[in-house]
Amino acid sequence: MQEYIHYGNKEFKEELFRPIKNIENFVKPNGGLWASRITKERPYGDWREWVDAEHFSNEFGEKYARDNFFKFQLKKDANILIIKRAEELLALPKMGAIFPLPFVVLDFEKLAKEYDGIEVLMSEEDKLDLEIGKGLYWELYGWDCDSLLVFNKDIVEVLE
Repeated sequence: MQEYIHYGNKEFKEELFRPIKNIENFVKPNGGLWASRITKERPYGDWREWVDAEHFSNEFGEKYARDNFFKFQLKKDANILIIKRAEELLALPKMGAIFPLPFVVLDFEKLAKEYDGIEVLMSEEDKLDLEIGKGLYWELYGWDCDSLLVFNKDIVEVLE
């Protein structure tokens, strides 16, 4: 089974899990559990690779804690929406915007009623012909790398 890694906590605490709430005019919601796939090539997940490449730090200037993580997999019956291409966003529910936005704002609250989570695999989209402003990376600008967002805490199986 696919393994994932979450940075920010050393263990999964169900009491900290918050339901998905849309943020007006923003490409990410509040709540849920964010993670990256663990692969043989990326044993610490895409997120850590992105953090290292971008010299990411939080709003207090602290470097991202490399040893503050836990690993998990999803239960077999988890219903995950997997997106690999920008065109797949067309059929998904979106939030209304007051003014035109250069990116897609999905209605995560509606998606959470149908799915247990959403996984965006930008690395699988052919980037050779993409122009700036087109493609999955730009449509969901701010997701930054291949990511899983868990909507339903009951599908998480923590690994030792």
